[in-house]
Amino acid sequence: MREDGLAHRTCNHALRAIKSFSRWLALDKRIAQDPIASLTGFNSETDPKHQRRELTDDEITKLVGAAEANDDCAMGGQDRAMLYRLALGTGFRASELRSLTPKSFDLTSDPPTVTVTAACSKRRRLDVQPIRSDLAKLLSDWLSQKPSQNQVFTAMPQMTGRMIRSDLKRAGIPYADAEGRGADFHALRHTYISRLVRYGATVKAAQVLARHSTPSLTIGRYAHTDLRECKAFLEALPPNPE
Repeated sequence: MREDGLAHRTCNHALRAIKSFSRWLALDKRIAQDPIASLTGFNSETDPKHQRRELTDDEITKLVGAAEANDDCAMGGQDRAMLYRLALGTGFRASELRSLTPKSFDLTSDPPTVTVTAACSKRRRLDVQPIRSDLAKLLSDWLSQKPSQNQVFTAMPQMTGRMIRSDLKRAGIPYADAEGRGADFHALRHTYISRLVRYGATVKAAQVLARHSTPSLTIGRYAHTDLRECKAFLEALPPNPE
């Protein structure tokens, strides 16, 4: 699988499944011993395929604008722009966004919410996600044109990476940064969580909004920062005693 170009994390998922089956064979006495018990996986942290970057506020504006202005895709410009806004405003994954119907949105509650059913949520729980009121207003106008019984992103492609690459190119935004980190569709989730932290969310609030089981996953994998931001935080501390 690795030689075919699949990512370390994808290979590790397959390895865990195979090892689980092999372990069961040995425990059930169907084979004399587990032949792959000592087989270890890859270190996914060293895999460049999954090093994602955060989009800047300026890049977000350009990306949404470029999508909205171009209908030369199976998924229209207005829908692509709203898809990006919703991904950036909820942190929802592609599969979760694909599952949404008009009934998923409660835009008159306080706060407005978008709900992913347990069957479609990665953590297999009903996820009721609050959103900003300005996003709710945009969604209200957009949803008024959608059939009530259909999924709202019916034309959303399976290859979301190709879609966002095209819109990044239209917007004049480089896919990768100087460190080689890419801006694929899942980078929108990284951007959502990083912005929460940057604009003052507590670790617990960021964990809840990211829908993570542990705060270490939120901060360690998804919340990006750089040395300039670290310097600003340090400068905000009280002065050292002389």
